[in-house]
Amino acid sequence: MIDYPWVRPQPWRKPLFAAQTSDEQDKETEVQAIVDLRRSFDVLEAQPGVDAARLAYVGHSFGAQFGAILTAVDKRMAASVLITGAPSYRAIFLEGKSPDAIAIQQQAGIEALRKAEKVMSSLDAIRYVPFAAPVPLLFQFAQYEPSFSKEAMQSYFDAASRPKSIRWYPAGHELNDVQAFVDRALWIADRLKIPALRSEISRQFKLQRAASAHAH
Repeated sequence: MIDYPWVRPQPWRKPLFAAQTSDEQDKETEVQAIVDLRRSFDVLEAQPGVDAARLAYVGHSFGAQFGAILTAVDKRMAASVLITGAPSYRAIFLEGKSPDAIAIQQQAGIEALRKAEKVMSSLDAIRYVPFAAPVPLLFQFAQYEPSFSKEAMQSYFDAASRPKSIRWYPAGHELNDVQAFVDRALWIADRLKIPALRSEISRQFKLQRAASAHAH
């Protein structure tokens, strides 16, 4: 896991979508985040005992946007999981109906957001996800996603190259659903060809379900 530029300590911190930043600066900060993700693969591959043929990427929210770009430009991962990601800047800031999105629309103004979209849309995930192949993709979406519409999420999946899979869960943006974790882990275990991991995950999940049923 990396620290994105906007959560690093000073003097390395770069704010994102802040009052003191321009649209161009925001774009460059997101580009830096993607460069950092590529660098994280460099660091990971350099560790002793790491099998470079069994690397995977898992990204949530912003990480799902950046993951689409990463997978399009860097093929070192054997699998990529994109969790509750938005296809575009527009889907979040201009079409979003959540209280946060509406507040941003009211504070910044629609015209300012449209101006920003002209700059930021070059990093829209939906532009890159068609070029993920041959890396397999797993999309995990929330049925009660507050930040963007189901149509936006479906369009993200539809635009992706094959092989790809999609799954929906009765949760919000955080996707704090045990089944989502299990599905993700099993899917990665299969793509990375680690049968022992699949067996252990299945065993632990069955034990957890049994314990939960006994408690109730």
